[in-house]
Amino acid sequence: MEKTRLQKYLATLGLCSRRQAEAWIAAGRVLVNGKVASLGDRVDPCLDRMRVDGRLISQRKPPKLYFALNKPDLTLTSRKREREDMETVFELPAVRSLPFRLNTVGRLDFRTEGLLLLTNDGELCFRLMHPSYSISRSYTVTTRVRVDPKALAELRSRGGIKIAGSFVASQIRYLKPQKLGASFGARYNITLHSGQNRIVRRIFAQLEAPVLRLVRNSYGPINLSPLAKGDLRQLSKDEIIKLKASVNLRES
Repeated sequence: MEKTRLQKYLATLGLCSRRQAEAWIAAGRVLVNGKVASLGDRVDPCLDRMRVDGRLISQRKPPKLYFALNKPDLTLTSRKREREDMETVFELPAVRSLPFRLNTVGRLDFRTEGLLLLTNDGELCFRLMHPSYSISRSYTVTTRVRVDPKALAELRSRGGIKIAGSFVASQIRYLKPQKLGASFGARYNITLHSGQNRIVRRIFAQLEAPVLRLVRNSYGPINLSPLAKGDLRQLSKDEIIKLKASVNLRES
């Protein structure tokens, strides 16, 4: 069998994402034929014996699975708690009941809700997160104050919003007032093509309208609805085809 890069092979087995595999290799956690592996090593799955943290890696590939999760507020996109009182998405009953280990496609921060994709398809996960594919993400944003309409009009005339010199938001659209107790806030839909950390909050901070609530509605061709908070659904065949096509992959 033709040799393949070690990190890519580990990811195709669904053990981790390609980036996680690179971190494991760099940390010396991966052995190939009894020797500590190095980044750039290539392996023949039919001949080479690989271990991660001493555990022999099976050469049988699990079925590739694709799920959408409605991440609740106040949950971490992580396998480990940062504090005892901070639950992770992998502790949610719907996720914990899955028979296979899945990885999240990127992250949503602790206070961000909505669509989070999970899969054991390492190549798809890698491509969806890679900035070169510019996968669109759509969010509903609730703020306490309304952004100056003139500021939004100016952004449209400039073609979007820049962060660190790069355009990250292609559209911000005012929706309708949002009742906040005895007062009213504002709601917006924002579409962007960047997965930078806390990017939506940074954009609205730049517009002097701090975010009160943030919900991701879509990731590429996949939409959040219909899913209750904390619930999980398996993607349909048609959704998987569209998701792979968005990063130039064919459904096998």
